Amino acid sequence: MDWTDSIKNRLVSFLGHILISILLHSCRLRIHGELPAIKGSRIFIFWHRHLLYLMFHFRHQNARPLISLSSDGEIISTISKKFGMKPIRGSSSRGGARALLELIGLAKTSDNDILITADGPKGPLRTVKPGLVKLAVKSGAPLIPACWKASRSWVLTRSWDQFIIPKPFSKIDFFFGKAIDLRGIDEEKVAEIMKTLEKTHNCV
Repeated sequence: MDWTDSIKNRLVSFLGHILISILLHSCRLRIHGELPAIKGSRIFIFWHRHLLYLMFHFRHQNARPLISLSSDGEIISTISKKFGMKPIRGSSSRGGARALLELIGLAKTSDNDILITADGPKGPLRTVKPGLVKLAVKSGAPLIPACWKASRSWVLTRSWDQFIIPKPFSKIDFFFGKAIDLRGIDEEKVAEIMKTLEKTHNCV
């Protein structure tokens, strides 16, 4: 990244953080579902289209989001840091193996809230990536589905993920699903588990 890209990244991230904060602080929140009393790390999974409010919801909680190494990911990573997060960089196309090993280590050794877009940084839409299930199987940390919907929102229909942006002063309903424990699951069943997640994790 040259100095012009660095300046652009800082400017876009600065403005993005401010605009997201103003927008989402204007919304009213209702939470549905209870988080289970779990000792150890938790892996929160959600579709990429829900990224905006998830980042805001877990602000200043030392959450560990997995963010791609792309130029867009660089901006998202910088914004997440402004929200008090500690991002881990990597995706299935770049740095995936290293990121997976880092996530497994984090999930095994300490109490972390790990945030992962189940369909990755590029999709396809609502298609679970196999690395997510491998992480849960190898680390023993439960998967907890999360999603939200807004009473009024914009949908970016031209983006692959149909990205959602709540409108100012809308009502946001935030949902936690039941924890999914994959300890002891044979990795040969990964494809079957992925299909089950895609059918049951039907947040809008």
